[in-house]
Amino acid sequence: MNIKEVASKVADAIGRIEARILGWTRTLVTVVIVGAFVVGVLAFFSALSDVSASPDVTLDSGDIEVAEFDDSVRNVKPPPRPDDRDDRTENVQTPASEPDEHLFQEEINKMVSLLRPLYDAFDRDLGRNRIEDYLIDRIDTVARVTERYSDSPSVGEDRLEDAVSGMVEYVEELVEHYTDEIDLDEETSKAQKPIVDSFRDHVNEVLDDPLRPFVIQYSVALEELGAKAEDAKERARARNVEGASNISSVGTIALIMLGGILLLLVFKVEQSLRQYAEQGTGIGPTQADKTQDAETHPGTQPAAPLP
Repeated sequence: MNIKEVASKVADAIGRIEARILGWTRTLVTVVIVGAFVVGVLAFFSALSDVSASPDVTLDSGDIEVAEFDDSVRNVKPPPRPDDRDDRTENVQTPASEPDEHLFQEEINKMVSLLRPLYDAFDRDLGRNRIEDYLIDRIDTVARVTERYSDSPSVGEDRLEDAVSGMVEYVEELVEHYTDEIDLDEETSKAQKPIVDSFRDHVNEVLDDPLRPFVIQYSVALEELGAKAEDAKERARARNVEGASNISSVGTIALIMLGGILLLLVFKVEQSLRQYAEQGTGIGPTQADKTQDAETHPGTQPAAPLP
């Protein structure tokens, strides 16, 4: 065996190795492209979902539970009784002229008719206008809190109506509770049972601000809703930012896919150019080319060399 034959065999072996490496490389690049496509599609839809994410809790979502009298008395202590409590209550100025009718005048009238006999029974000589002014002030406080924690005016109006209805029920339960305790005569507004000083002090503290527990619980419920809505907004904002970042990652994956496709095209062009050059010079395909074609297109026979 001469040197030329040895060189020819070495060249054929190198050609076969090159063909295998090129075949494996094309297969690997194809797998990378397919994988990048699958990952890119999933990442794109996930990023799209994150970008379009909105808060799952808003100020207008959920119902606000209003306080019930029994629960509020048990959980919310009345304000400390000031020394000048009676003077402060008695010195409330009566408006010189009749004010315009309140939006919830019917509910106010009902609560006044409920509370007034109880005030009289405990020697709290309050006129109708003074009780009405107090109720209007409490309703306006609830209205301000409702407006602050409502995004939609219509939702705020519905909540305020529910709150005022709950306020009426609260007053009914409060009055029923204390009138039963003293066996109040509705006609004379006099207690049929003796009132001990400790109980009188307790009721007077309640009557200083009978709706205070209701307003506190209602305000706390709205504040908690506001905190949840703000937290949900922050989480949605974080998802939006993450989604925008993921879309950038999808762009990177697309570039990888494009690079892989270009690499496959380069391999294909390189193989075609080599075959074309060999055919143009009258030299048939090498054994490496035959092997590469057989591996790339199984089931086909290698082309016969040119004469």
